[in-house]
This record gives sequence, C-alpha cells and structure tokens, in this order.
Amino acid sequence: MRSLYDQTNVIHLGKQRIMEYFAQIGLKDKKVRVVNAIVGGSFGTKLDTDIYEFICIQLALKTRKPVKILFSREEEFFALPPRQPALFDIEQGCNKEGRLTFRKCEALLDNGAYTSWGATTPSVMMMPMSSLYRVPNVSFEATCVYTNNIYCQAMRGYGNPQASFAVETSMDTLAEKAGIDPAEFRLINRNQPGDETPQRLKITSCGMEECINSVKEKLDWDKKKKDKKKARGVGMASLIHVAGGARVYMSDGHGIMIKVDQNGCVDVFESGTDQGQGSPTVISQIVAEALGFKPENVSLTMGDTGLSLWDAGTHASRHTFMAGNAAIRCCKKVKKQILDMAVEYMPKLIKGGFKRKKRKDPDFVEPDLDYGLISDPENLDIKERMVFPRSDPDHPYFKMDVREIVRSGLHVGVGDSRVVVAEEFYDPPTEMLDREMKGNLSMTYAFGTTGVEVEVDEETGEITILKLIAAHDVGKAMNPTLLLGQVYGAVYTGVGYGLTEEIKVVNGRVMNPNFRDYKMLTAKDVIPITPVVIEPVDKDGPYGAKGIGEPGLVPTAPAIANAIYDAIGVRITDLPITPEKILTALNDKQ
Repeated sequence: MRSLYDQTNVIHLGKQRIMEYFAQIGLKDKKVRVVNAIVGGSFGTKLDTDIYEFICIQLALKTRKPVKILFSREEEFFALPPRQPALFDIEQGCNKEGRLTFRKCEALLDNGAYTSWGATTPSVMMMPMSSLYRVPNVSFEATCVYTNNIYCQAMRGYGNPQASFAVETSMDTLAEKAGIDPAEFRLINRNQPGDETPQRLKITSCGMEECINSVKEKLDWDKKKKDKKKARGVGMASLIHVAGGARVYMSDGHGIMIKVDQNGCVDVFESGTDQGQGSPTVISQIVAEALGFKPENVSLTMGDTGLSLWDAGTHASRHTFMAGNAAIRCCKKVKKQILDMAVEYMPKLIKGGFKRKKRKDPDFVEPDLDYGLISDPENLDIKERMVFPRSDPDHPYFKMDVREIVRSGLHVGVGDSRVVVAEEFYDPPTEMLDREMKGNLSMTYAFGTTGVEVEVDEETGEITILKLIAAHDVGKAMNPTLLLGQVYGAVYTGVGYGLTEEIKVVNGRVMNPNFRDYKMLTAKDVIPITPVVIEPVDKDGPYGAKGIGEPGLVPTAPAIANAIYDAIGVRITDLPITPEKILTALNDKQ
C-alpha cells in the first residue's frame, strides 16, 4: 500500500491520477491510499494533483523511504498556481425602461506555461456573463493564451470574480448612460425564482431583490446619492454563483457511511476535506438532527480514500450541500434500522425489566400496557438518543435509550447479531455543460449584493472603506457563526483582490514572492463589515441550505470600484486599484 499524505481537496481524483501515473511507470497493480492532511485553507490551489506531488512519489519509490516536500514562501509563489489574469471587452445595452437587451463580451486569459484548471474557468465566467440579471441575448467568447508566466488554476470564485468585475462595473456605466440609479437598475433586471437563463441555469430560489434592498437600506443609499460629500461615494455589485454542486465530471456525487455503535456513538465516514470551513461541525449538526441524536454524539472521519466513498471534491461551494444531502438520506436508512430493531426489542426489554423488578419486589404488579404503540416503526421516533412513540411521546414506559436497543441487536447470538450501519451516494440530477456551454450544472444558485461607502484622498490616492454591507442569500443558515466566518473571510479576500494584492511577474519571474511586497490585508486593516443573511429556503438543499464558501468574494471588488467612481468620477478598470492608479486617473481627468 502506497500512502500519500497530501493537502489535496480532491482525494479520490488524486488517487485516480496517482494510479494512472503508477500504470505509466510499470506499477499498475499497486495499491494507493490518499489522506488529506488538515493543514488549513485551500482557496483553489489544492484542486489539482501538482508536479511536486509526483516528485515526492518518485523520490519515495527510488529511496524506499518516506519523503516530505515542504515549500519555502518564495517557492509557494512561483511553484503554485494563482488566479489567472484576464482582460475583458464588454458591451451591454438596455431599452428605455431600463431592461437589459443584450450583453456581449470577449475575454483573454493568461493560462501560464502549462494547463491546469485555469483553462476551464471560462465555463464559470459564462455564468455571470449569461445569467447575472435577466438578459435575453448573450455572446461570450474566451481565449486562453499560453505564456511564460505561472500556470494558473482555481482560486476562490473560480473565474467568477474576474467576470463579475467586468459585468458589474459595466452595469454602472450603462445605468449612468440610461439615467437610472444603479440600485434601481439592478432591481429592474434582478433574477427571480423560476427564471431559466440563456445558459439554461434554472433559478429555483433567489433572494437577490432582498439583498439589493438590504444594502440600500443599511448603506442609506438614497440619502448618500442625494446629499453627496466631496470625495465620498457609494457603490454596489451583485453576484450569482453555484451553490448546489457543479457538474464538471460525469459524477458530481458525494458518498457517506454512518455507523451507530453500542455506546450510542455515531461514526460518520465522509469523503470531503476539512479546510477550516467548519464542515465537520455542520455535518455533525445535520447528522444529529436527522437521527435525533446530539451533535456531541457524532464523530467525523474525513479525507481518507481508504475510509470513504467517491466524492468529486471539496470545491465549488458544494460540500455542505452535497455532504448534507447525502447525510440526511443515509440517516434515514440508519434511523429505520434502529426503529425496526426497537419494534423487535423494546417489548422484550421492557418486559424483562418488569421481571427483574418482580424478583426484587414480589408485590410489584406489572402494568397492563398497550404494546401496539411500539409495534410499528412508523409510529416511533428518536429525540436526544431516546426512542419514543409519536402518538404518546411522554409515555412513562415506552421511552428507551438507543444504546439499549443497539446492544440488544448486537448481542443476540451466532448468526443473528446485527450492526447499525448504512451508506448513501447522493448525485444530484444536474447537467454537464454542452458544447455551447449550456446546461443546468448546479441544483441551486447563490445570490448576493455587496454595498460599499468609500472616501478617497485626492492628494495621496488612498482609499478608505467607511462601510461595507455584504448581503447574501444562503438558503437556510445551518450554523450562523460559521456562516458569518465564511462571509467575513471572503469579503476580506475580495478587498485584497480589489485594492492591494498583485503578483508581479517580469519575463516569467515573480518579483514579489513574499508578504512584504505582496500586500495582503492584515489585522491592522480592519474593515467595518455588516453581514446580512437572507434565507429563502431552497427546496433541494439540506434543510434548505445553499453553499456560501465563495460568494462573499465575488462582488466585493466591483462594488469598491463603483464606489470610487461615485466618489471622484474616475473609472478604474485595472485591478488592484492602488493609490498610484487613482492619482494617474485624476491627473488624466484634469
């Protein structure tokens, strides 16, 4: 058995690629196990099986010893793939009522020197181009170009932030030409439940209207637009993103196994990976809710191909939706097993208890009970690990700890013992994109709107974010604390993308491979963020939930750019928007 302990968030695809590699070097029948090491965030770079992983494997094969590869910070910058740079040429039009009539866009993407997932991001860029707002006629053409730069891969948002920046800054430009307030323009063209977009995306639940109105209210939009202050401005931008899986493989499924032991412990074996997004907590909550146990009764084993079923990977904001649905379906099987056993063993256990009491107390009189209440599993339920009859949940004798029932099934005798275990594979009825890049690739879609108020120092070009409102349609908030953590983290990433972060490459060489010169936001760069959670429960999500991992990032940069334009009247279309670019634009304006 060859074991690879890796940071990958696609363990089963990683195993497949390693086995293909082994076959090419003559090790066709070797067994492979991939284990995800819980080492923190991914944000896209762990979606592929990279060259350093194969180098590590080859060195281990040659030396017959364990091999570990650890990058320096500089190596992290030039040997791991970033978000791909892209140039957009976009046109949009509307009629006199302000309704969009067409959108046409051409994109040129820097693919880098080799091909990874970066070459596929136009398929996601097509989503905001074709489906962000109601636009009947769409043309989108993207070209990926090989260069001598770093090869590009997935990065949080997977092409959506780049495309949405083009769409949303263009929306403001078009609204200005049409003489319509930018917020009202977005409301006129908002996506709505029941829509089918030109890309054939099927919008089932949609809280875009509520998101836009929430941003308007909390930003005091109308007053700020009416009573403008010098060098201050407000802007907004919206998003659409996959939130119910994303079918990029023939299978977009997720497998899960659940076992309940005689101690009442629930062991969950699932194929996702923990990247700090809080999924172990959320999946534990879902399992506990579906079974009628407590979250502390549930333990998760994640990220090990030897202990899990197939999964397409922890990416595309899909894990809670996919693993949650698989867990609920699996819990139904497990719960049925427990309740079937309860019908068989509860009467015996109750009567056995009476007999023991009778032996201790000869005067004890066995009560005359209607055992019909517990003769049908459909009339039984579980709450806080106790089985009880639905028709009489407070019955003094017909409540029993699941542990007693499971033990009774386990210790019956040779050939008759039973264990409580089930598996489930959830693969949603979505579509692969066809050759025209059309198809409903996700079960549901997330929507949201970010609003920003900025102040620009026209002497130095410095930009200060005074207020940021992030309103998100999340379906049902499974764990509000973890959800807000995702929103805050994504927003900060979006601010960095919009204002500070840039990999500078000259002749194929990274010139700023450190955190001194690559300007990430730090704890000192506190932004006053107000998150707003909109909950239009989605019929297909686990308890109504949608994915939220990526959406917070997507509209942040265009909202900032639109606010800067509102503040000083110059439109910056090149990210990041640095003080130098502000001053250059102001000088050009004069």
